[in-house]
Amino acid sequence: MTPQLLIVKIQSILGGSSSAGEQQKRALAAEYCRMCSDANEHLERVVALIRAGREYPALQVAESSALLDSLNALVFPELSQWRDLCASEDYPVPPPFDEERIGLVQSLYSKGITQTHPLYRDFRRAMRLRDYPAALSVIRTIVKINSYDAEAARECEKLRRKVALGTLPALSAALDAGDSEKILSLCARLDPDADALAGNSVWARAQEIRKRLEENRAAERKSEIIAKLSEIDPSRDWEEAITLLSELSIFSNEGDLSDSEKAVVDRCSAESAKMHAEKLASEKAARARNLISIELEHPSGGSAAAGLRRLRALKADALGRMDDELARKLDARIASLRRAAARNRIAAGVSAAAALALAAGISAWAYSSWEENRRLAEADALLASIERLEASDARLGAVEKFEAANPDLKDSPRYSARLAKIREAAGAEMAEISRISRALRSVEETDFKTAPSSAFDDASASLSSLAPDIAVLPPAKRTELREKLDALSKKLKDATESRKIALADRTRELLEEYEAVLADYENFASELPKLAAREESVLKALRPILGDVSENFKPHKIDSDRFDEITAKISVARSRYEKFGILRDALLAARNSYDYIAAVEMLAADGAVPAEFARKLAPISSSVRNIKAGQAAEFADLDAIARLGDAFSSEKAALPESKALTSLYKYSTESGTPVYTIAPVSERTQRWNGGYTTVQEASELSFGGNESSTRYMKSQTRGRDPQGDLLVGGALSPESLIGAEVFKTAASKSLLSALGMVANSNVNPAFKAYLERVIIGKLKADPVATGFAFSPSAREHAEKVLKNTSGMFDYSWIFEKDSKLKFLKSELYSKLLPDFEEEAKVRAKAVEIAESSPMELVGVVLENGKPRFFKDPKGALWGVSQKGFGRIASPGAALPLSPLFSETASSAKILSEAAGE
Repeated sequence: MTPQLLIVKIQSILGGSSSAGEQQKRALAAEYCRMCSDANEHLERVVALIRAGREYPALQVAESSALLDSLNALVFPELSQWRDLCASEDYPVPPPFDEERIGLVQSLYSKGITQTHPLYRDFRRAMRLRDYPAALSVIRTIVKINSYDAEAARECEKLRRKVALGTLPALSAALDAGDSEKILSLCARLDPDADALAGNSVWARAQEIRKRLEENRAAERKSEIIAKLSEIDPSRDWEEAITLLSELSIFSNEGDLSDSEKAVVDRCSAESAKMHAEKLASEKAARARNLISIELEHPSGGSAAAGLRRLRALKADALGRMDDELARKLDARIASLRRAAARNRIAAGVSAAAALALAAGISAWAYSSWEENRRLAEADALLASIERLEASDARLGAVEKFEAANPDLKDSPRYSARLAKIREAAGAEMAEISRISRALRSVEETDFKTAPSSAFDDASASLSSLAPDIAVLPPAKRTELREKLDALSKKLKDATESRKIALADRTRELLEEYEAVLADYENFASELPKLAAREESVLKALRPILGDVSENFKPHKIDSDRFDEITAKISVARSRYEKFGILRDALLAARNSYDYIAAVEMLAADGAVPAEFARKLAPISSSVRNIKAGQAAEFADLDAIARLGDAFSSEKAALPESKALTSLYKYSTESGTPVYTIAPVSERTQRWNGGYTTVQEASELSFGGNESSTRYMKSQTRGRDPQGDLLVGGALSPESLIGAEVFKTAASKSLLSALGMVANSNVNPAFKAYLERVIIGKLKADPVATGFAFSPSAREHAEKVLKNTSGMFDYSWIFEKDSKLKFLKSELYSKLLPDFEEEAKVRAKAVEIAESSPMELVGVVLENGKPRFFKDPKGALWGVSQKGFGRIASPGAALPLSPLFSETASSAKILSEAAGE
C-alpha cells in the first residue's frame, strides 16, 4: 500500500466516513507506524550526513529512499488526532517526526545547483556510458532541485520515455519465462512512468499478469494467515491473533472469505477482541486503583463535594477490582467526605437562614436537621458495608435486617432504589453462580472418550466463556469455581490431546492404505471390482475424520491436501484402468481387422496398461503395419504397398553419359596387345621411292581413366625390315554396343528392362556389373515409381552387384584381371536372370488383388496363449509369431493377443491371377 493511499484511509476514519472495522483500523495503524519508523531511520542517516558536511551523499541517500516524498505524504494535517486515537484505542502509536531534521532535508532541495555540481557531472557520465536508467535517476533529482530549469525538465521527460520503452524487452522476456519475481520488480520500476507506456501491448499484458500474481500472493498469504489462526488459541495468543487479523484485513475483504475461513476469523476476532477489551479494562482499573491509593494518601484538596465526586468516579473505573483493605479505606473516605459535604451544606443553610429568622428557631431547626442527617449517614454507612459483603446470600440477609430496623427508610426515595439494586445484584449474582455451576457440572459429566467432536467444541467454548464471568465473582466463590474451571480445562485439554494423537495415528494409517490402493490402481495389481471395494472401505473410515469441521479436530491442512492429492490420482488411475479394461475387451472381442488394429493402437498409444500385458502387446503393436498390409506383404515391402498407386509412374530414365560405356573402340597392336580408344584412330602414310612411313594418332584410354594422345608409327626402307608398330582392327567394342543399347532401353522403355538386358548380355562381366550398378542407383532413388520395389529377383541381384562393385569406375572393366572377371561371372552371371520388369508388374498386380481380397479375421489368441476362434478358417492361417506377422503352421505358433487371419485365396493363386494365367 502506498503512503498516499494509506493517509486517505486514515483521514476517512478520522472524518467518520470509513466503514473500517476494529481489525482494519489496527492494521492501518500498524502499517502507518511501520512507514513512519522506516522514514525516521532514513531521516536520521540523511541528517547525520548533512551535519557531517556531506551534502551530496546525503542527497543521494535521500533520493534512493524517496525520503522527501515519503515525509510529505506521512506528515498530514490530522496527524495529532490520529496519534490521540491510537493512544486511546491501544493501536500502535507512530513515532514523532523531528521538525528540525525535516527542515534540514528540505534545505537540500532549496539551494539550487549549477552545471558544476556533482549531479550534473554524474548525469553527463551516465549519458556517455549510455546508462540511461542511471541518467534518468540523476536528472530527476536535478529537476526537483532546479525546478526552473526547462531544459532539464525536457531531458528528463525524454529519458523517462526512453528508459520505460527500453525496459519493455526485459519485461517481455520475463513474461515469456514466467519469472514472477522479475515481472513484479520491473512493473514496480515502471509504475511512475506508466503514462509513457499507454497502449503498449507488453505493458498491458504485464498489468494483467501482475494483477494475477499479486492476487495469487495475497491468496497464499491469506491461506497462511487462516491456517495460523486455525492453529493458535486466541484466548491465550490473542495479541498474535490481533496482529494476524490486522494483516489479513489489509488485503482481504470479508466477501473474499469462504464460510469456513469466515468462521475461523470470526472466532479469533471475537475471542481476541474480548481479551483485548479485558486488558484495556484491567489497565483502566489498575490506573484507577493507583489514583485511588494516591488520593487516599495525598488528597488533592478542594471542597468535600469535589473530592467525593472524584473518588466515586475512580471507584467506578476500578470496576470493583480492589483488595479488601483498599476498598475499606475508600469506602471510609467516601463516607467521611459525604458527611463533610452534608455538614457544609447544613452550615451554608444555617448561615443563610440566620439573616432571615430568629436565632432560637433556627438553632432548633439546625439541631433537628443535624440529628436526622446523622441517622441517614449511619444508614448510608450500613448500606455501604452491606454492599461490600462478598456473599450474595449474606447481602440479602443484611438487607432484610436493615429494612426491619428502619421501616421508615425502606420505601423512602433515598433508599428504596438502592435496596432494590442490592437485592437485584445479589439475586443476579446468585443466578450467575448457579448458571456457572451448572455449566461446569455439564462439562464434568461429559465422557470425552466416547463424546462426539462437537462435544469438545461445546465444552471448550463453555469453559472459555466462563473464565471472565468467574473473574468478576466474589473472591470466595471466584477461587472455588476458578479451581474447578482449571481442573476441567486440564481434563478437556488432556482428552483433546489424546484424541488428536489417536486421530493423527488413525489418519496416517488410513492415508497410507489409501496410497496403497492408489499404487495398486496404477500397477493394475488387482481386479477392478476388488480395488473399488478396497477404496470404498478406506473412504468410509476416512470421510468422518477428514470431514470433521469441529475447531479441535478438524483435519490438518497437510492431511487434507494429501487426501485430495491421492483422490485426484486415484480418479485418474481408475479412469486409466477402466479405459484399459474397455480397450482390452475391445481387442479380444474384435471381429474384423479394423476394430482389432484400432484397439491395439489405442492400447499402445495410451501406455496405461499392466506391465505383463504391455510385454505381450509389444510384438503385436510393432507388427501393426504388417497386419494392415496383410497377405500383400508377401508380394512387396510395406512402403511399396503403401505407394502402390505410384508404381511404374517413372520407370524410364536417362543414364549418365560415359564414353567408357558407350563409345569405346577396341584395337590391338600388331604384337597383339589390346588398345581402347574413345574415338577412331586417325592414320596418314607418306611414301617415297625407297620406302614409306605410317603414323597413327589415337586418343587412348589408360589406367586411371585418363585420356592420352598416343602416336603409333611404322616405317620401312627398301632392303630393310619394317620398323615400329601400328594398331590394327578397330571397331566399337561389344561392350560399347551393348552399353549404347542399354542406354537407349532405359530412356525409351524402362530401367528394369535395361537392367535385365545388360545382366543377360554376353560381354565383359566387369563392364556388365558396373553398368548395372549405375542402373541400380537410378532404381533405388525411387524404387516404387521405377517398379524396382516389386521385383524381388531384381532386388536380390542388385544387392549382389552392389556388394561386388564397390570401388569400380566406368573404365575399370578394361583393366580387371582374369581372376576377377571369372569371379564376377560365377557370382553374378552363372545363370540366366528372369525378366525383372515382368516380375515387378505381376507382383504389383498381386498386391492389388490381395488388397481387394483381404484375409479374414477368424480369431484372437487370448492372454493365456489359447486361441479363440469365432469363425472356421477356410485357408492358411496367419498370425504374429516369434518371426513376426506371417503364415503360421498352427494356432499354437501365434503369440498371446495375436490376431488369427485366414487366407481367402492362396498366394500362388493370387500370383497366377496376376500373371493372367
